Amino acid sequence: MGQSTRKSEFQKQLADRLGRGANRDDLILEICEQTGLSWSKAEDFLGQVEQNLPGRISRWRALLWMMLSILACVEGALQAGLAGYILYQALLLGLKENGSAPSPAAVIWSLFYSQYLIPVFIAALTGLLILAGGVYWLGESLRGLAAAGK
Repeated sequence: MGQSTRKSEFQKQLADRLGRGANRDDLILEICEQTGLSWSKAEDFLGQVEQNLPGRISRWRALLWMMLSILACVEGALQAGLAGYILYQALLLGLKENGSAPSPAAVIWSLFYSQYLIPVFIAALTGLLILAGGVYWLGESLRGLAAAGK
């Protein structure tokens, strides 16, 4: 009973390290050193770990993707929000100078012919795309975590 528990714990440790991106050859060498198995038998042992504990391996990868996705969401929201605020301030400046709302043609002209507003407009679009990608990959990583928990 004690040896099977140790073997199970060793397999879980190997699965966790595989999920975190450990070098496969290093793990095989460690298996050889700790168990006395030959290289080919250690490869088979590691293959069994991959077959028996795929959820444990994918859980670590899903956690990494989730953290990166959250960072992308935050960065995209900040970038789009700041650029949108700058565009809004430019629109308010136009309102103050004209005394009324500028025509759509004036807004389009100011966006595309102003050297200042073009990069800000592009930054806003880029931020929205980064935010959309972050939300998509956050959903994918949450699905991966749910699948790993089963």
